[in-house]
Amino acid sequence: MTTLNIIPTRHIRRTDSGRIANTAWLGFMQSTFDELKTAPWTAAKNDILDTSLPVNDPLNFLSADDRYDAYRQSGNGANSRQVVYAGMACHTIKIPASAASTFVREVSFRVNADKFAVGGIKVAAMLSNTATPPAEWELCRRGGTDSAIDAGGKFATPEIENPDWGTIGILAETSKVRDGSENRTGVFALDLSAETAAWKYLHLVISMFSESAWRYEYFVEGSGMIDPQSIAITFDADGVTPDAPPTPPQPPVPIEMPIALGTLFGNEYMTTVAAPAQGGGLVNPSAPTAIMNLANGTIGEVLDFSTFGAGASVGLLASTPTNFMRNAIVYGYSSVAVGKKITGIKFPFAIYRPRLFKFRLAAYFINTPNLFGGLSNAKLHPDEYKDINLWLGRKASLKFLPITLTENIPAVCAYNEAMDVRFNGGGLLPFPSGAKMGYVPENPFLGVIFLLSIDSVTPPAEPYDSVDYMSWVSSGIVSGAVIQEP
Repeated sequence: MTTLNIIPTRHIRRTDSGRIANTAWLGFMQSTFDELKTAPWTAAKNDILDTSLPVNDPLNFLSADDRYDAYRQSGNGANSRQVVYAGMACHTIKIPASAASTFVREVSFRVNADKFAVGGIKVAAMLSNTATPPAEWELCRRGGTDSAIDAGGKFATPEIENPDWGTIGILAETSKVRDGSENRTGVFALDLSAETAAWKYLHLVISMFSESAWRYEYFVEGSGMIDPQSIAITFDADGVTPDAPPTPPQPPVPIEMPIALGTLFGNEYMTTVAAPAQGGGLVNPSAPTAIMNLANGTIGEVLDFSTFGAGASVGLLASTPTNFMRNAIVYGYSSVAVGKKITGIKFPFAIYRPRLFKFRLAAYFINTPNLFGGLSNAKLHPDEYKDINLWLGRKASLKFLPITLTENIPAVCAYNEAMDVRFNGGGLLPFPSGAKMGYVPENPFLGVIFLLSIDSVTPPAEPYDSVDYMSWVSSGIVSGAVIQEP
């Protein structure tokens, strides 16, 4: 023989009386119990290990929690009115595949009951080939199989004769007053060996034994539960092993389309903006107010546009006699899946910490067919550099060079954020994936334009040298990608 502990799944039945006068409690205690006999089973939403007994509090019991197994309970009490709640549960165990040629000899389980459970608890076992709990009330109370209700009395917990209460179930509270009441627990075993066929499921149905037992007028009370971790099934054969846990479904893998930089769109361009020098290669503490400051709506004087390659510094730089602030425009492109939502970007940069300013990153998508095909030097028109709306991610169309592309081309700002990494601690900081953007490309070729600029500056109290002000470097380019839904 083999005995296994198998964690079940749970279904529940729930009914309630609606709001009634307290004086009608006795009739509704019985009618809600009757309604349980035909109520539908629903899958419990709570974790099976959170199964518990309700708190007996007629004033504050307000709903039928999925965690409760068998109960009847006065609740929502106020102004001489209440609601009578009732519930029951079914613990379902899937029989392991390795037991396909044997049968269940016995099932044991622990039941807990509170000290208000006058009338006691009933548990019945049913062997079945379906995962659905039994619908027929007699099966729920007496147990059996798919094909027959048990007539021998072994598939359900016993009924007990009590001189004061009559017929009661297991763990019944028999004291007439609460002062003598006790919470109870016990392990019970059901001999199922009379049924020697192999079945796929074992259902354990727990309910309150009595629909009419009560102790105090106006009070409907009492509950019981099966400890799901205590359920042990004994099979007639040796070597029965638990089924392997099901493999959890794997989430779909997002599509990552690499971003190529520079080649088709031309080189990487930057804007150079002048700032007064402190002298000796140091940055003037007042310089940030005179240069590009997106937060204050200023750009400053644009001196020139030039290419830069690997290792060139971008940001606020110190030199003599002029300090410079360089704002990068980096061009890239990617092949994309048409009709698949773009949910993020892996940015192809890394940065050094800027100590005294926030920088801004904006990314635009261009999805016009063949816009850059064969035009290796296509780049933004100089007029665009001077428009603060470009750097702030507000443009809906862009103008390009060469001259044949001076018309406005539709553009979508896919990412726009001011980032504060002043206290990052130094070293290279990879950009995270972008937020969910929801853009759906209509063409398989996607142009991506990245704009890196200083968003706002906190003037330093003392001059700083170029190392302190360095922001990002093109040598920090890493693998970038456009991320699309699966």
